[in-house]
Amino acid sequence: MPKKIRILIIGPQPPSVGGIASYIRDFTYNVKNIYNYRTLFITISIIKSMSIKALCFKIYSILFNILKIISFSIKHSYDITHIHTSSKFSFIENSVYIFFLKAFSRRPVVLHIHAPDFDSFLSNSNCIRFALIKHTLNSCDSIIVLSSYWKEIISEVTSEHKSIFIVPNAADVSSLEETKMASRKRLNLPENTKILFSVGNLEERKGYSYLIEAMSIVCNEREDVCCIIGGNGSVKPSLELKVSDLNLDNHIKFIGFIPDEMIKFWFNACDIFVLPSLAEGSPIVMFETLNFGKPFVGTTVGGIPEIITSEDYGLLVKPRDSKDLSQKILYALDKEWDRELIISYSRQFNWANICKRVIEDVYLKLV
Repeated sequence: MPKKIRILIIGPQPPSVGGIASYIRDFTYNVKNIYNYRTLFITISIIKSMSIKALCFKIYSILFNILKIISFSIKHSYDITHIHTSSKFSFIENSVYIFFLKAFSRRPVVLHIHAPDFDSFLSNSNCIRFALIKHTLNSCDSIIVLSSYWKEIISEVTSEHKSIFIVPNAADVSSLEETKMASRKRLNLPENTKILFSVGNLEERKGYSYLIEAMSIVCNEREDVCCIIGGNGSVKPSLELKVSDLNLDNHIKFIGFIPDEMIKFWFNACDIFVLPSLAEGSPIVMFETLNFGKPFVGTTVGGIPEIITSEDYGLLVKPRDSKDLSQKILYALDKEWDRELIISYSRQFNWANICKRVIEDVYLKLV
């Protein structure tokens, strides 16, 4: 058993925006610093359009990555492959890499599924795609999922003895010593207003339309509330129009992309974090919220209920239910939260612990 494992990581890399790229960045940083493990990368590019030019570039990048896999395999440059995937085209592309890895390398392959919609990806697949998914999953030596919910979904299409490990996402407790009011001053936020914060890709899956509707109800109950929404996406124009139609311009603000070096101040400045998603894996922002000692209000989708296990840490909401969401927001704004208790609970999800679980539960059992 080698003391220092060399890991070939396949997945999107920063500056790509998204949860998987952020996870890979933080995971590789920590395995290098804590365990001094060496990492190699094969970067997956993300298609932002279906133009002929974009598709041609994607085909070129897949062929180039296949050549890199063959080269790395011949040179014995790594001990284990860790592939990070979502669903749909991401999974199909990674299936190609898995088949080549099994053909040209005897090294173990770990598939890490981050998809927030893998259940619908499976249920909506025709017989050919379903067979491809099943064969791909069973070709891997181990599979990592984000919660027991996702383990149950994947277990339904894998062999009985397939090794499936639950490893939640992670975030480290911020070292920010600035007070909430100092962060508000830095961000030009009012001191005497209740601040809701949310950040994510502004797409239908994130459910921000329901948050806007909930805010309309909340603002009828109290006027000292402002909701800050960070991020960009295809539904941003329609969301802004909805805010205007409901006369909520003074209560909901869209601030666009938030740089990594600034996100901590927004978490620190808020009173509660709200994520109205219709589908999730195990959102990293949930762990970041808890690390700042802030309560997390989120929907009962994916792995969220397995982390928000007590009303000491946050509140759970029915998806697609604006009324329930508004009631939980109002309750959260009135509740006295124990910041230190939330931070203490969050420490089990720091990167040192999560890296240890991946290495000891997965890597060392395969190498």
